[in-house]
Amino acid sequence: AARPIAALLSQLGGGGTQLGRVFSALTSGEGLLAAAFLAVAVSAKLAIDAFVTQAKELRSLSAVAGASVSEVHQVQTAFELAGVGSERFQMALFRMSQVVDEGGTKLQKFGVSAHTTTGEMREPLDVFLEVRDRISDMGDAAQHNAALMQLFGRAGRELAPIFAQSREEFAKFLALAGEKSHWSEAQQKAALDYIQALAKLSAAWQSTRNEFITPIIGYITIILKGFDKRPDEVTA
Repeated sequence: AARPIAALLSQLGGGGTQLGRVFSALTSGEGLLAAAFLAVAVSAKLAIDAFVTQAKELRSLSAVAGASVSEVHQVQTAFELAGVGSERFQMALFRMSQVVDEGGTKLQKFGVSAHTTTGEMREPLDVFLEVRDRISDMGDAAQHNAALMQLFGRAGRELAPIFAQSREEFAKFLALAGEKSHWSEAQQKAALDYIQALAKLSAAWQSTRNEFITPIIGYITIILKGFDKRPDEVTA
């Protein structure tokens, strides 16, 4: 198929001939190998970027949730499997963190305490999962919606599919999330080590660049100042 196309391009004149040569080069063995290598490199770069972005997101969520990145990732994936976007999970987690920090008075209606039996503050993810179970026990959809509005505001409506599931149904999603999409502490460490190494390399490059540019900028500044002088000042 490549030969007829190249022949057609060559019939277009000088420009077509050049395009034909380019096409022939691209469809040669070396050209296809280079294209394949480029495709692999681009795919690897995109995969690494996605991996690092996920690690950064999980690090932030883990700090808010008071749980490991593995636990946070499992619940986040359960949300996605249930048809609720991960951004909704993030919203719910941040909102629950605020409720806990405020003393948890809004939780008392659902029989949930923001404190442990020893009086210590509970972690937001732990509280959220218990609240989810308590609200899901309410049989009426109207009660679900009212509870979600009270805890999460208008955005709580988007969490309805999660809270409508029974304890058993949501437990199945959590188990499936743990099986299908596991995120280990080792993976998190690998991503953070990569981020740190990249930051060190960037800092070293910036330092080298600055050392190289500083004297050049000085010479250019002297030249520019020379242009600002009047002719009589230059001859003087």
